[in-house]
Amino acid sequence: MKNFIITTGAVILIVTIMSYQFQCNRLLREKQQLKYVADEAAATAALCFDEVSFGEGRLLFDRKRAMKKAEQIIAYNLQNSKLIWKISFADQDVQRPSVTITIEKDRLKIMSKYDYLPY
Repeated sequence: MKNFIITTGAVILIVTIMSYQFQCNRLLREKQQLKYVADEAAATAALCFDEVSFGEGRLLFDRKRAMKKAEQIIAYNLQNSKLIWKISFADQDVQRPSVTITIEKDRLKIMSKYDYLPY
C-alpha cells in the first residue's frame, strides 16, 4: 500500500509539472509569433512616406497607407485571432521618425518600435 501511495504522488507531481511546462511553452511560442508580427508590421509601415513631403526633404509618414499596410501584415499572419492593435507615429519635429506598433492578445502585450535611419 505504501508503494501505491508514493507512486500515485509521484505521478501527480509529474503530470502537474508537465502541464505547467506545456502552458509556458505555448505562451512562449505565442509571444514570439506576436513579436515577429509586430516587428514586420512596424517595418512595413515605416516604409510608407508621404511622397510630396519626402520630395521636399521632410520625412513624414503617409498615415492612411501605413495603417492599411500594417493591418494587412497583421491580418495575414494572425488569422482567426482576437487581438487589439495600435499604431503610433513619431514624425513631427524629430530627427529620426519612428513607428510603434502595440499588439495585445489576452494577457500578452507586445510592443515593437521601428526607427527610420537614413544612410
